[in-house]
Amino acid sequence: MTTARERVRARQELASRAGAALRVLQLADDPDTSAGDLARAIGTDPLFAARVLRTANAAYYGLSGRVSTLAFAVSVMGFQGVRSLAVMA
Repeated sequence: MTTARERVRARQELASRAGAALRVLQLADDPDTSAGDLARAIGTDPLFAARVLRTANAAYYGLSGRVSTLAFAVSVMGFQGVRSLAVMA
């Protein structure tokens, strides 16, 4: 049985994830946004950041090395790729 405190904490986590995804969507649509700006917004949500890094390291992108920073992951995936992940978040 979950307590009221656990329910409140879960709601706060969902709100912060939704906020991070919304910020990423806004930045991805802004032509003045840099990969670093987008990476900072992604970094506010650890689960979303992990998903972006995991996706950027997929064989699909054909890189010989590992993608270990969010800025590089954004460069590899492109703004549209990151935006697609944010829509699914």
